[in-house]
Amino acid sequence: MNRIIGINISINLGKIPKSKMTKSKDGSTVYLNCKSFMMLDELQKFGDNGLVLPQGEKGEDLPIVGNVGIFYASGIDDVKLANRNKKEKEVEKEVDSIEDIF
Repeated sequence: MNRIIGINISINLGKIPKSKMTKSKDGSTVYLNCKSFMMLDELQKFGDNGLVLPQGEKGEDLPIVGNVGIFYASGIDDVKLANRNKKEKEVEKEVDSIEDIF
């Protein structure tokens, strides 16, 4: 039996550092390589399961550019599904680091 997780990904395009964007060889397409850390057992402040960061070097200070939320889980027990009903204005301060979320 396959284990499947469906996720929603939200990215704030204004927070993406231009230095992390790469162009295709012919220059026609721009890419952003990202990584995500997800919690399966609990939700973070915004009602999501985790965050999105641009890909970087070990120890590099990277901005949080988005979040991820699990909306579907099959073959996996006890996964918390995201609750995106929580509004950002309910959170007192903007999240600037991983420690602010986890």
